[in-house]
Amino acid sequence: MSGVLAPIPGGSFADPPAVPLLLLHGVKDPVVAISGSQPVFAQLPGPNYFVTFPAADHNSIFAPPNKALLDQAAVAFLDAELKGGPPAGSRLTARLAGSDIATLPIKES
Repeated sequence: MSGVLAPIPGGSFADPPAVPLLLLHGVKDPVVAISGSQPVFAQLPGPNYFVTFPAADHNSIFAPPNKALLDQAAVAFLDAELKGGPPAGSRLTARLAGSDIATLPIKES
């Protein structure tokens, strides 16, 4: 559910618009290293939300105990962005509060 800034034939990532972005990534992912998502989070204009699962890899992010929290984070983000109401950051913070299996860096702009 996360990735890297890959080349776009005839395109560029220069001066991208500010579009809300949710990154979900297992820190121990050997297929798509978290080092690929970190620059995406840092470089793209916000608001950006980066839910990381320190004990998860490429597949275990979608299995218990991570799956329930991943699902809640995705739904909270989509609800905020598509339905309006409280901003995604506050919804995600509420969902992940007290979690010992995920972290949530936020970049507002």
